[in-house]
Amino acid sequence: MAKWFSQRNKTSNTMTESVSLMVRSRIMHSINDLRDGFYNSFDVDRMYRDLHTQLLKKYGGLVQPPPQYAHSFEPVLGHFLACDDALALEFIEQMFQVFVNPGQRGVDVINAIFEEEGIGYQLTPYIETITEEPGSYMGRPMGKLMHIQRPRIIKRGDEFVQTEIVQPAIELLKDSKFKGANEEFVKAHEHYRSKDYKACLVDCGKSFESTMKVICHHKKWQFDEHRDTASKLIKICVDNGLLPTHSEQQLTALRMLLESGVPTIRNRQGGHGQGVQQNDVSPEMARYAMHLTAANVILLVESAKL
Repeated sequence: MAKWFSQRNKTSNTMTESVSLMVRSRIMHSINDLRDGFYNSFDVDRMYRDLHTQLLKKYGGLVQPPPQYAHSFEPVLGHFLACDDALALEFIEQMFQVFVNPGQRGVDVINAIFEEEGIGYQLTPYIETITEEPGSYMGRPMGKLMHIQRPRIIKRGDEFVQTEIVQPAIELLKDSKFKGANEEFVKAHEHYRSKDYKACLVDCGKSFESTMKVICHHKKWQFDEHRDTASKLIKICVDNGLLPTHSEQQLTALRMLLESGVPTIRNRQGGHGQGVQQNDVSPEMARYAMHLTAANVILLVESAKL
């Protein structure tokens, strides 16, 4: 859909973390529109009922909307319009946790609104993967078990880095083989959003290691699932010719780059004891670790061609 005049003529490139009333209203009406049409319908009313119950169990009550909205919306929607930004983002995440939810179409709609309005967040993909495990319905065996990776809100970084590095890494990790690495990478973003930068570094390192372990497992390269660290896993990948190199010097340079990147950041600042002096991880360092992790994940997964 073509952008409207007001969207085309925005001059500021600064992103905001505030989810304004207009943005919430746009999300609400856009999600409602997904039920229109025979092929694109879903029970949005049931979604809101289930979400209402879920939020009451979590909070014990809902935020009351301003008087002018008190009789215009269902209580759960009034809560969404009136609550603070953190609860509004949590509301958006929880829409995808109930049984009936807007799925990937809802992710696309909300991400488009966030982008148009300069909101510094985005939703990760809604991924359904049919596994080889037997499924069941009402206690009876039926078909194959479906694994659902539900969207999480993550912080958007620099637009080029987000488009060319972070998002491609998430797309590559959508493969069910990399389920663990994907979840760890998304958790790193969640920790960054909540300003727990040490945990962000640790989960970046976990995702990086998990990616290499999956590759080693499927390539049938010998490694220790529980003991081998990133440094050892990098050596295994390099020794088995995974990474594209044209000379020993280039191989050494690439290996040094990987070993001095994510694993070193994690080991020195996030993964070991602090001793007498506490280690403070800056948001800049955490963001750098996320971007470096994403770049290395792309290199590894694309080189593995699993």
